[in-house]
Amino acid sequence: MLFPATVLIVENHPAILDILVRSVQQVRPSARILTAHDGEDALRKAQVDQPDLMIIELAIPKKDGYEVVKSLRHQDNGGRISIIGISSHYFLDNVTLAFRNLCDAFLIKPFYPTELMTKVTKLAQAQDSAVATEFADYVALC
Repeated sequence: MLFPATVLIVENHPAILDILVRSVQQVRPSARILTAHDGEDALRKAQVDQPDLMIIELAIPKKDGYEVVKSLRHQDNGGRISIIGISSHYFLDNVTLAFRNLCDAFLIKPFYPTELMTKVTKLAQAQDSAVATEFADYVALC
């Protein structure tokens, strides 16, 4: 199964969430897409559903995107989740910089949906390649 099999999209603005969902569906139509509107719900869904990819806004309620990503990166399986961070913060304050550094890719709002689709595709290709390499290594050991 090609990456990403499960995508968690975390955004509290319904119109932007809809754009994100439709963009992912265009490049990975078979992906299972989950959504969350705040950080607490995002952490819960990430722990239960273990997505392959998370697209997350920095400024979300309850726990911000930085807190969510930092928490996930410190968990055992959190390192395997590819994360695309999104923010409307043009200036690089300490939190935005730290958030950006924890993510595999980053977009600044406003952005074109094609920019998101390109980042999803690049992360997917990298993950597919890593899975193929792991499988080849496993077969070689057998």
